[in-house]
Amino acid sequence: MARDAEEAAWSVATERFPEDRQGQLKHQLAMKVSDSSWHQQLSGLAKDHVSRDTYWMVPFTNYKTFCPYLVGTYDRVGTELARYFQQGCSAMILDVPIGTEELEHVQRAIRRGAELAVHA
Repeated sequence: MARDAEEAAWSVATERFPEDRQGQLKHQLAMKVSDSSWHQQLSGLAKDHVSRDTYWMVPFTNYKTFCPYLVGTYDRVGTELARYFQQGCSAMILDVPIGTEELEHVQRAIRRGAELAVHA
């Protein structure tokens, strides 16, 4: 979730995925019964990330998605994406873009990441 301004990105993110105690309890229960090493590893990483880190784990720890979200300005999210591009990443899987407008923001962040990767 990327926008021109940091606060705008966080406003969209927290509106779409508000804190949810019931979801947190579901996540905890899933962790107790899951044999998925990926799910366990991602949950471990979630403990190390603050709530407003570029890699936003709140949707995952509130049992709304099974992945982190990148949140911030186009430059901030693009910087994270550039690291992947520099390592040879050429494809991404998006977690349910909620419409054309959001997809346009995603495209801007991806383009910014590609620009930063080329100029690094």
